[in-house]
Amino acid sequence: MVLAALALAASPSQAERMHMLVPAYSYPFPGSSYWAGLNSAAARLPLVAIADPDNGPGPAFDPNYGAALGALHAAGGRYLGYVFTTHAARPLAAVLADVARWPQFYSIDGIFVDEMSNDTTQTVLNYYAAIYDAVKNLSATHLVVANPGTITYPPYFAHPTADVLVTFENFEGYPAYAPQPWTLAYPSTAFAQLIYRVTSADTMHQYVALAARRHAGYVFVADDTLPNPWDTLPGYWGQEIAVVETTQVQGSLLSARTRDPIGSEHAALSLRPNPIRAGEAVQLNLTAHETVWLQIIDAAGRVAGAPARQRFVPGEHHLTWTSKDTNGSPLAPGIYFVIVTGPRTHAIRRLIVLR
Repeated sequence: MVLAALALAASPSQAERMHMLVPAYSYPFPGSSYWAGLNSAAARLPLVAIADPDNGPGPAFDPNYGAALGALHAAGGRYLGYVFTTHAARPLAAVLADVARWPQFYSIDGIFVDEMSNDTTQTVLNYYAAIYDAVKNLSATHLVVANPGTITYPPYFAHPTADVLVTFENFEGYPAYAPQPWTLAYPSTAFAQLIYRVTSADTMHQYVALAARRHAGYVFVADDTLPNPWDTLPGYWGQEIAVVETTQVQGSLLSARTRDPIGSEHAALSLRPNPIRAGEAVQLNLTAHETVWLQIIDAAGRVAGAPARQRFVPGEHHLTWTSKDTNGSPLAPGIYFVIVTGPRTHAIRRLIVLR
């Protein structure tokens, strides 16, 4: 089998600007200081707010939301429409109806999929893939942020089901939290972490720095607590804006990317020859002990192999990847990564393409 590569040039790793993801679960009364605070942040840093008029878009357009969301856009921010899935138990048709209703009322920039499962059964993956496809059918540029709120697994990207995954949403345990090794195969902007009940500005500062070191490109820290920790902005809001504005997240493929492999308990993967010359072919030999997905990405974390994702059942597989774009031209020299992922599989091999 030949995997034709897309024409994406590799680029060196670099620090990325921190983004803010804010669950904006506060009603936008006229003159709301909450929404004015979001606007002030959006004017200074990349900010994405999650709008939730009525556990979703609600039955009709709300002029207060229309005004607030329009002002957020004008300030430079983006916003996502909220839908919930009850861990894949909510009927898919109801979720898709909410997705379709959002752009009828508001000029959304994407969808936030809440209460996401992290079950990797095919039925559940297909459920979330259907939501993802529905959002992308509205606009290919729409952002899909999905929230399991805890550790999740590579098939949710490989399928795909989301552009961004929230891998932490809690008020305790953050100092001991550690990202899974497979996440290093993706850009930091593919991950978000939301921490609440943080009463100290000093702790907030520490947690933003931790998020940056833990490869999370989106962060939000709040001082509120349950049942709705997201209906107020923290007392240290101005400080948080300044901290996030000046924080950089290490790019997706720095030192951690040089480790070969990053976990390969349930798959064996070898590449021969390695390095190769631009335009030449490499043999990929894969032995999988569970169903896995294979991707090839460039040093910017972008897919460099077509098809974008490929599924393999347990067994031995031998593939040939030719380092050319779809027009038959050699790809740019640089470092590429062959990634095999599954429920328990996180194997990464570095492939060097020479001139």
